[in-house]
Parts: sequence; structure tokens; C-alpha cells
Amino acid sequence: MRHAMTGLTYLCAWLVTLVSGAFIGNPMITSFGIFGFYMALTGWRFASRRRSTHKTAEKVVVVVGALSALGTLAFGTYLLTIKDNFGWVGIFLGLIFTFFCFRDLIEYVFKKKIREIKSTKSQWYFEHISRMYISYIAAMTAFTVIQHIFQNDYMNWMVPSISGFILIPVSLRFFRKKLDEKK
Repeated sequence: MRHAMTGLTYLCAWLVTLVSGAFIGNPMITSFGIFGFYMALTGWRFASRRRSTHKTAEKVVVVVGALSALGTLAFGTYLLTIKDNFGWVGIFLGLIFTFFCFRDLIEYVFKKKIREIKSTKSQWYFEHISRMYISYIAAMTAFTVIQHIFQNDYMNWMVPSISGFILIPVSLRFFRKKLDEKK
């Protein structure tokens, strides 16, 4: 119960962060906010709904997420066309965002299986962990960008993302092994 309340608080904090970031940040920070909120929301829904079917409101969230992902890609492309190399950050984020949104779109809106799920009983658990990790990576990325942790702007955008995406498979392997030991 405590974990569920913490998760709901985290989700609400993301919503506040998204709205405030949209007012004071630039379009790229807003894109990161939408991406982070999308991952937190879908991660929270995986945990709260487990294996039940997805409702219409959840399908709308997936469609809006997919449109936002395409918007992020388009914005990154636009920046590159005006010779702003920061567009690569938008394309990097947009590709990750698009991957998750379109996988969700195909599986949960169009109901077509595109991946082989080995352990359907605990798949929600790994989806939940992965998505919450990714939302946390987005939060840390936005923090390093806003606070200028590194001297190089590209480092502020890329270090949290790259290090986080390296750590996700390691931690998922750890949790899979832990679950296998309990059996």
C-alpha cells in the first residue's frame, strides 16, 4: 500500500513538473516532461491494472503519447534544418519516445502482439519497473540540463539517458533472477 501511494505521489509530481516545465522551459524540456509523464503514467497503470484489459481513456493516452513522440521527432528535425545541432537531442529523445508509444499503440490499441512475452504472469512487473526507471531518467536529464551539471550541454542531455539505459537491463536481469529464485 505504501508503494502504491508513493507511486501515485510520483505521478502527480510528474504532472506538476510537466505543467510548470511547459511554462518556464523550452520546447525540448516540455517534450522531456511529456515523455517522462507518459512513462510514469503507463508504468503506474501497468502496476495498478496488472493483466486486465486497457480502457478507452488509456488508449487515448497512448494515441496522445504517439502524437507527442512524433512532434518531438519533428521538432528535432526542424532544429537540424535551421542548423541547430541540438536537434539531435530531439531526435534521440523522439526515437525512444516513438519506440515505446508505437509499441503501445500496436499492442493495446490495435491489439496485435508484436513481442513474445515469456512470463505473462509477471510481465506487468517488468513493464512497471522499466517505465518508472525511464521516467526517472527523464527527470534526471531535465535536472542536469536545467542545473548545468556538466560544462557541456550535450553531456547534460546525454549522460543521464545513456547511463540509465545501460542500467535498466542490468536491474531487470537482477529482478528476473530474484523472481526465479522464489519459485
